[in-house]
Amino acid sequence: MGGHILKRLGLAVLVALAVSMIAFLLLRLSGDPAIAIAGEGARSEDIELIRKRTASTARCRCNTSSGSARRCAATSASRSTSSSPPRR
Repeated sequence: MGGHILKRLGLAVLVALAVSMIAFLLLRLSGDPAIAIAGEGARSEDIELIRKRTASTARCRCNTSSGSARRCAATSASRSTSSSPPRR
């Protein structure tokens, strides 16, 4: 009985890892959302405008290697201190 439970738990861990890896790869390989929103034939100015407009609502996508998390934290902090009026 104990062996069966351990086997099922091992399979559950493998499935969880496989699903996590697939989800990570799909999100990583999906490309730039601003280009998808702008559509085909969009100018680079339009794409940059979409990036700026959605930057306040988009979550920070940072790699944690080589200090980029610190840069991302600084960027999100500077966004929160912008000239826009505070929310109530």
